[in-house]
Amino acid sequence: MEYEIVTLQEQLVAGFTVRTNNHAPDVGRAIDALWRRYAQEGGEIPHRMDPRAICLYTDYAGGTDDDYTALTGCLVEREDRFPGHTLRRIPKGRYAKFVVRCSRDGMAPTVAGTWRTIWGMHLPRAFRCDFEVYQMAQGAETVEIHLYIGLKEAMEG
Repeated sequence: MEYEIVTLQEQLVAGFTVRTNNHAPDVGRAIDALWRRYAQEGGEIPHRMDPRAICLYTDYAGGTDDDYTALTGCLVEREDRFPGHTLRRIPKGRYAKFVVRCSRDGMAPTVAGTWRTIWGMHLPRAFRCDFEVYQMAQGAETVEIHLYIGLKEAMEG
């Protein structure tokens, strides 16, 4: 699978979180519940920068098989405390960027398949911050999803 190495500046994300594990029997339900909550309440997040949705993975306990915190949310302009929301930073640094396109109905299996491919690759992952950015134009049938994988040797902060 093709990817490019990009350097990102620090960004701030606000949204809703859950602690989970890829091997937990309810991981799919937990992530689905986050997306449902974001769909219902995400419009209430103040200082939103743009319409893109983000799913952020942070606070890894160790590596691929360990617990992490998932957050569904959006980029925000400033660091205010929002009742009911969690703030997380995307650290500046280098990331492997993957781009996939699919139908709106095919998002979940496409993203899951992309993650399975990434897990099988020999990337120098930092296991500090990985995230997906959903580019969904109003009324469009096709979605473009950017997956960013934090790289070990270049993460800062």
